[in-house]
Amino acid sequence: MCRFNSGVSRILAVVLLTGVISPGLASDQDANEPPKPAPPVARIVISPETTHFTEPLQEDGLVDVVEAVNRHFGQNISPEQNAAVVLYEVLGPSPAGVRLSDEFFKTLGMSRPPENGDYFQEYGTWQQTKGRKVSLDDFNRAMAGPWKRNDLPEIYDWLEASRPHLDRIAEGTKRPDYFSPLIPPTDAQGRRAGMVNTLLPGVQMSRALARAMLCRGMLLLGEGSHMDAWRDFFALHRLGRQIGRSATLIEHLVGVALETMALEAETRWIEHVQPGVKLAARVREELQSLPEISSMADAVDITERAMYIDSVLLLSQNRINLGMLAGANDGVPPVLQQAATALIDWNSVLRKGNQWYDRMAAAMRLEDRQARQAMLRKVEQELKQAQKEGAAPGKLALAVLPGLASPILTDAYSSALAALLLPGINAAQHAEDRQRQNFDNLLVTLTLFSALAASGEFPERLDQLVPQQLMTVPIDRFSGSPLKYRRTADGFELYSVGKNETDDGGRTFGDEKPGDDLVVRISLAKTAPAN
Repeated sequence: MCRFNSGVSRILAVVLLTGVISPGLASDQDANEPPKPAPPVARIVISPETTHFTEPLQEDGLVDVVEAVNRHFGQNISPEQNAAVVLYEVLGPSPAGVRLSDEFFKTLGMSRPPENGDYFQEYGTWQQTKGRKVSLDDFNRAMAGPWKRNDLPEIYDWLEASRPHLDRIAEGTKRPDYFSPLIPPTDAQGRRAGMVNTLLPGVQMSRALARAMLCRGMLLLGEGSHMDAWRDFFALHRLGRQIGRSATLIEHLVGVALETMALEAETRWIEHVQPGVKLAARVREELQSLPEISSMADAVDITERAMYIDSVLLLSQNRINLGMLAGANDGVPPVLQQAATALIDWNSVLRKGNQWYDRMAAAMRLEDRQARQAMLRKVEQELKQAQKEGAAPGKLALAVLPGLASPILTDAYSSALAALLLPGINAAQHAEDRQRQNFDNLLVTLTLFSALAASGEFPERLDQLVPQQLMTVPIDRFSGSPLKYRRTADGFELYSVGKNETDDGGRTFGDEKPGDDLVVRISLAKTAPAN
């Protein structure tokens, strides 16, 4: 981020000081004042190559990219089918203390919830309203495994108070669709701020709801209400899948986090309950009925691209400061900001940015993981190189030559802005791959318990499940080889080698000597299998 701000500013400063920029731009304006609006030199061309979206248009003739994104993700979704409507009925108009706009609820197709209604409160907030001390140890214990009401009475009280909200969310997750609109805040003049300023308080609170559902499921499991516990864990799983179908990459990652919580809880449920053949088949059928995991490529191709386009459009109008977008405290000085606006070919910036997003989205859609990762690394390396070259000292000398300032600054802005706004795509893709692998591991775990119920023991090898329980030996998505499996004295270990593609011997993140493997460890409890 800092390189983006300083590199472009150096180029602009050299151009300004050598007189390439018109002296009229270097006015007496105070450096601390915001830049005065200056129209872009080139008119923004509305086309798939520049703005990508060609409708709807605003009064100024530019594309309303926010509305374009909301139309794309909200198309044909009615409030009655939208699980997000239930989420905000439970969270209220100001989740996490952030007051959502009337436009947000209007776009959702629901009435604004009353300001003082009865809404879900996370554990810490609820405890404080009761004048009680917040115990994170108790809270973490309630999420970690089965427990009973007398073990953690204050957690139990909170769950009882939250019962209507949790039941409502569990029912709401059965709705087939999920759409939460993006509504950026407005400035003092009533104009929309950039998409990058959009707040997502409902996503933050969905984590709190997920933790509450996890706590209640573990309580029910500990008290012997096995199927009620499963319903809570499965509702949490559905919630993760639904939020993961949202517009932004952040929401996708939250969806992955929620599904990870659900998968761990469902694994503990299987270990505790030891389902028999019929129950395992029933649970498998429910898991396979979940909505498909939504590809993060859609969020990159549509929403992350839209944030880039929106930022460029605002920059071309001097609506946002380039340096502030890059995270600099003071931003680019106003005179340099206006100089950039006057010199840069913004249509070229848009075209080049779209080319980067085209390549990144295409790479993410490759089915073969090895090919996908190779392409993602290649695109990221080329983008970093383009960013480095755009602010290279050698170009500073060329920038003072008449006729070269505009293309040099255009190239610098294109690569720097794309590098800034293109998120950690590789990390996000790894998260999605882990999500899919962990889900595969859970299904194999169920199959192993079916084999236990049928024969009285776990198999020595996974290929012994073929063809009665499995069509083929399960393959590790990360290595392309069979999943690792070994039977232990009282259970088994099943694992994938994870993103480092190295067998760490079944060691995972939380182990004393951490590894990268994605592991299911089962140790049989001394309870009878459930049918």
